[in-house]
Amino acid sequence: MKLVKCVNNAYTFKLLISNFKHLIPFKFARFYCSPSLTLKLHSTHTQLDLNEQTRRYTHTETVHTPYHRDKNIVKVLLDSGKLEIAIEYCKRQRTIDGCVEVFQAFIKEGVTRENLNKALELFETYRTEFQPLNSKFYSTLMYLCNTIDPDETVRLFEQMELNEVEIDSHVFTKLAFAAEHLKDHKLAKKLLRKMKQGLNFTPETIDCYCLSAVFSLHKNYEDSVSLMEYMLANKLEIDARCFINFSIACSTQEGRECGEKVFNELAKTEYIQNSKVLNYVIPMLANNRNLKKAIEIFLQVKEPTLRLYNHMINLCSNNGEHFKALAIFGKFLDRSGFNPDTYTFTAALKACSKIGPKSLQTVIDIHEEIIKLKLDRELSICNSLIRTYSSCGKPRKSIYLFDQMVERKIKPDEDTFNNMLIVCLSMGPQGLKKGKLIHQKMIDEHFDTNTKLMNTLIQMYIACDDINSAIEMFEKLENTTFPKEITYNTVLGVCSKMGPKGLEIGKRIHYQIERMNLLARNKMLLSSLIQMYSKCG
Repeated sequence: MKLVKCVNNAYTFKLLISNFKHLIPFKFARFYCSPSLTLKLHSTHTQLDLNEQTRRYTHTETVHTPYHRDKNIVKVLLDSGKLEIAIEYCKRQRTIDGCVEVFQAFIKEGVTRENLNKALELFETYRTEFQPLNSKFYSTLMYLCNTIDPDETVRLFEQMELNEVEIDSHVFTKLAFAAEHLKDHKLAKKLLRKMKQGLNFTPETIDCYCLSAVFSLHKNYEDSVSLMEYMLANKLEIDARCFINFSIACSTQEGRECGEKVFNELAKTEYIQNSKVLNYVIPMLANNRNLKKAIEIFLQVKEPTLRLYNHMINLCSNNGEHFKALAIFGKFLDRSGFNPDTYTFTAALKACSKIGPKSLQTVIDIHEEIIKLKLDRELSICNSLIRTYSSCGKPRKSIYLFDQMVERKIKPDEDTFNNMLIVCLSMGPQGLKKGKLIHQKMIDEHFDTNTKLMNTLIQMYIACDDINSAIEMFEKLENTTFPKEITYNTVLGVCSKMGPKGLEIGKRIHYQIERMNLLARNKMLLSSLIQMYSKCG
């Protein structure tokens, strides 16, 4: 060995290789010779089997070598394509930096489940030996885990806390990514708590975005605002994606105060004119019972998108501002420069159906626009038109549209049948014939066991004075599932009209009502029961 250490030129070392190659430990080539001679020496070992090579590379003399030397040996092995030998060397030498080199080699060649299992096996070897693992070791291993199995990242974090390993910026980024990927609310809250307690570094905006995504999913408006305030205090940029997540998290009535804070910060930035952000901010304001502010912000937007128009029309309609919804729809047709889509028309028709007959001409105009854009074959459009014409006092137009759907072979869904049953119900006895045809169509399309439709069907037969069919349908529904409260109330009214003949059915309904404890929350049922027993003697 002393002879090897005295080598100072390539020629002398070549002589040593030619005469003593089987005696020279491989490690000396890396530290006392040129890289080319190192690889030259390595090539002399290629004819030996794997175990013999491992034995030579991990000779007992190398156990106490400095850590940087072990790292370099691993590098040479990896550069030579000897991954398995490098792993074995790391296991025997307990070289943390060498392990990091192996992990990085896995990353370069593409992370697979097999490579991840090998990396975790190395980790277990070091963990059981109580090796003082550093944050770089954990960070690189977490990168591997995040690619294949983020749950392992969480387990590694628990191990870091147990061993009191300090978290650096790289580890924090991996943990934030894992929290977002797993939608792990508990982990996200823990990371935010560590941020507020103080770290030796400032997290990046991308880390905060990952946490905000988790908080938005769980509607955690308090932690979302805490995260926003942390970003402001540390002068981190709050980008559009973060504002979107904050808005989603605060889109509840309980989050109204937090929503106002998010909006106030948004108003100070250029994102107040960003349509993508406003697609979420405006619904947040509406859900916070601040529709007036939402409309005000919308009217200030220079170039609203189609999606933003759709949001506003729907929000106004859902919050009772039906005329405002139609006004925005009219503005959209006049100024937007692009055609409305299915969602736009259904939102506008919803507003018309709430207004009633006064909006009939508007409905006709919208219908003409739908035909012009060839959207009249869309199922959602057909359903909206059927419902709206009926609400505007034109049930026969609704029936015509349904018949047109059948001719065009547009397959009806639950909403279609429910709308048509309501149309027949609104017509009274005149709608009975069509109601029975709808009933038969429901059977043909296998909707005859649908609980919602069965309840509506019973109400339709009662409204059309076909009591026997109503009772028959009620008995069928009673044998399959529980009717709705409104159905019980309606059938009790029928029993009252039937007199003593309706007493038996009334008693059955009373039994079901008591069984489901409905009287405690529905006083109307109690009133209907009293009236039924009174009329039935």
